[in-house]
Amino acid sequence: MTQRQGKRRENIFDVYASKVSLKIASFIRLDKLKRASLERALKIPGISLTPECYVAKAWVTVGTAALCAVPMAFLIPLMVLLLAIAGAVLIPIY
Repeated sequence: MTQRQGKRRENIFDVYASKVSLKIASFIRLDKLKRASLERALKIPGISLTPECYVAKAWVTVGTAALCAVPMAFLIPLMVLLLAIAGAVLIPIY
């Protein structure tokens, strides 16, 4: 069975996450066992990142999701409150 090696279009998030993770990767230190294990795991699917860069990219992705979630934690209850008020105004109670 042959694998399909087509050209995949890069999305903008992956490009910027890779750039940021390359800068962060120099600060990450992995012990020999963890590094070797991660190198083998990355070699199997053909991911051409260093283990440090892979870990940094994972942290950048998680951090970005967390930064998007924090404002939503404040906005969603506010939107629910506004919808409840709008529903009470639009639906008269007899």
